Amino acid sequence: MGRLSNIIITGDFRVGKSTIVQRVLSALDISVLGLFCEPILKDTAIVGYKLRITGTSAPLVFAHQNMKSDISFGPFGCDPDVFYQAAGYLDNFITSPDDIVVIDEIGLIEEENAAYSAAVKRILDSSKPALVVVQRRADYMWRRLNKRQDWQEFEVTLKNRDVLVERISKEVRALCVKSKI
Repeated sequence: MGRLSNIIITGDFRVGKSTIVQRVLSALDISVLGLFCEPILKDTAIVGYKLRITGTSAPLVFAHQNMKSDISFGPFGCDPDVFYQAAGYLDNFITSPDDIVVIDEIGLIEEENAAYSAAVKRILDSSKPALVVVQRRADYMWRRLNKRQDWQEFEVTLKNRDVLVERISKEVRALCVKSKI
């Protein structure tokens, strides 16, 4: 695991981490296998979250304020089955021809699903490049990452977010090239 194969993006809530990921992917000509977390808005308020999986037609709602569930975070009930589906999807990447896997983003709820958590670990353990957004408050993930030496972190702030796209794009491109050697 000494070889750099994972890029981690972090930063405060709603600072633009996902926007940077989208801009990086748009700037590069690479094939992507990815999971993208998107807020569900009612007017300007977040009322839930959905997971968009590349290559599938409809996003999967995994958290919503109207969802009844034994698992919740904040005001949102959660559907753990979405993360079981996502775990299977992540496992496909290890043998796929795609250049990079994107996980946007890892937060608190992912810790509750052992299958998903194990799939994320398998992705990070593989030699294939990964671009992963990790919330600062996801302490369990930071404990895992801090035991590893195969990742580079970029912290997004309001001051640096416009210049980070080029820097991260350069690193992602280099990882994708190295992985094919």
